[in-house]
Amino acid sequence: METVVESGQTATQSHVALFNQALAAAHLGQVDDALRMATEGVRLALANDDLFNANWNRAVLGFLELSLSNFERAHEHLEPVVRYLERMDSAEPGIIPCIPDEVEALVALGRVDEADPLVDRLLEQGEALDRPWALAVASRCRGLLAAARGDPKGALLALERGLEAHHRVAQPFELARTLLVLGQVQRRSKQKRPARTSLGQARDIFSELGAPLWVERVDAELSRIGGRPPTPLGLTATEQQVARLVAEGRTNREVADELFLSPSTVQANLKRIYRKLGVRSRTELAAGIDRTTTQP
Repeated sequence: METVVESGQTATQSHVALFNQALAAAHLGQVDDALRMATEGVRLALANDDLFNANWNRAVLGFLELSLSNFERAHEHLEPVVRYLERMDSAEPGIIPCIPDEVEALVALGRVDEADPLVDRLLEQGEALDRPWALAVASRCRGLLAAARGDPKGALLALERGLEAHHRVAQPFELARTLLVLGQVQRRSKQKRPARTSLGQARDIFSELGAPLWVERVDAELSRIGGRPPTPLGLTATEQQVARLVAEGRTNREVADELFLSPSTVQANLKRIYRKLGVRSRTELAAGIDRTTTQP
C-alpha cells in the first residue's frame, strides 16, 4: 500500500503532481520554481522507493539545465535517467522522453560517439511502434550528430526527415526545437536566408508557447547571422509564410497543415497580417504581398 502524504494524496500522486508542475515551469522559464519542485519531487520519490518518478523529476532537471545551455549539468541529471531506462528495457520510446535532451547535451560537450547508440535505439523504437514523436526527434538527433561530424548535407537531410515526421504529430515545442537545429545548420552552411526563416519560425513558436529560455537561444543564433533583416511591413517569419500561402489561395486548414500550426493559430496570424498590411480580404492581401515582394 502506498504511503499517504499530509494533503491526503498518495506519495506517487504527490511526486507526479510535482514533476508535472516542474515541467510546466521549466517550459515557461520559471527557473527557481522548476528547480525547487523537481528537486523536491526527486526527494519524495526516492523516500518512497519510487524510482520511476524520481527519474522523471531528474529528467525535468536535465531539461531545465539544457534550456539554460548548462550542458554539463544537464548531462549530470540525464545520464542516470538514461541508465535507468536501459535497465527498464521498455519498448515505448516516450516513457520518459529524455533521450533527445541527453543527446543534445552530449553533442554540446563533444561526446558525439556516446550519443550514437542512444539515437539508434530511439529510432529503432520509433520505427517498431510507429511513434511519430520518436521518429521526428531521432531525425533531429541524427542531424545534430551529422553536423557535429562536419557533414552538413547529411544533417540537413536528417532534419528534413524530422520535419516530415513532425507533420504527423501536434507537438509544436518539439517542432520548434527541430527548426532551431535546422537554422543552426543552415547558418553554419552560410545559408543565411533559409537560416533566418527556420530560426524565425522557431522563435515564433517558442514565443507563442511562452518559452522565453528557448526564445533567447534562438535570438542568440539570429545574432550570429548578423541580426534579423527588415521584414515587409514588420511581418514576423511565420506571418510572412501565412500571408504568402493565403495569397496563393490556400485555405486556413491547408496553411495550418503546411506550417505545422493549428487553424486557430493561422487565423490569429491572419488577423495581425491584415492589421499590419491595412487590408480586409484575401484578395487585398494578395495585392499587398505582391507589392512587398519587390522590397530587398
